[in-house]
Amino acid sequence: MKIKYDDWLKILQQTVQESNWSHLHSHLKSENTKFLILKNYIDEIQDAILSGYKNVENSDWLLIKQSFQQSMNVFKEFREGIALDYFLKNMPNNKDIKIVLGMFTREAKLNIFKENPNQANWVVFELISDVIKRISNHPNIDDMRVKQALYEPRVGRPDDNPIEPPLFINRFVKTVIENDITFNKVMENEINNFNTPNHDSRTYRKKFEVYKWAALNEYLYERAMNKKAMLSTEEIDRVRNYWNGIQLPEKLEIYASFITYGIGKLEVKDVQIIKSNSTLH
Repeated sequence: MKIKYDDWLKILQQTVQESNWSHLHSHLKSENTKFLILKNYIDEIQDAILSGYKNVENSDWLLIKQSFQQSMNVFKEFREGIALDYFLKNMPNNKDIKIVLGMFTREAKLNIFKENPNQANWVVFELISDVIKRISNHPNIDDMRVKQALYEPRVGRPDDNPIEPPLFINRFVKTVIENDITFNKVMENEINNFNTPNHDSRTYRKKFEVYKWAALNEYLYERAMNKKAMLSTEEIDRVRNYWNGIQLPEKLEIYASFITYGIGKLEVKDVQIIKSNSTLH
């Protein structure tokens, strides 16, 4: 395992740790491109634990293991949420599939769907119901592969991050927030940029609407973590103008606490703050 402790702490700050802006809009919680990195880290750490720590090359391993084990319930809930989210996006890996099937089996065996319907995960229930329907509708079940039954594969590379903004959108967001330039002028400049693949204004506006929350989230985390956390009044006004009227704080902050995510499309449900151990920082 080659995860560095500093990288582990950094990804926690960018994902499950609370910030003072993530509550301003649901997309600032759900459209976080770093979720995929944390998901892969959790998979790697869990594999190392299950293997009896064989092939662990990282000298920071004891610190990472301690951090992980202190908040295992947080990471378990997160891992289930991201597995389901990628399942719904038709791009799960084998571990995601096993986790979602395990979630359904657990709730079915505990009779949660019947006895505690308010606590049941109905997203998983509907998803598995669709799987069963897909199997029953197949003309020749004997010829049906497991993954065909479980989901309809997403077009594109399986390792694509579906919410990662293109670089030109990241550049655009940084420019429009930090400079006294109109939206149209920034868009025109970017479209005329040789490195920008889309040179049509309608396409560009569409891309901005698709990726603007993920790009804003990345930008804010970068500011907070690079000690540029103070926002000017003008910057706050520009964000409010282009991001649905949200009012950012003057100072961006990331707290030493974990936030648990409700299972679904990574939208927070019944938010609960869990104090993390001081050794995480």
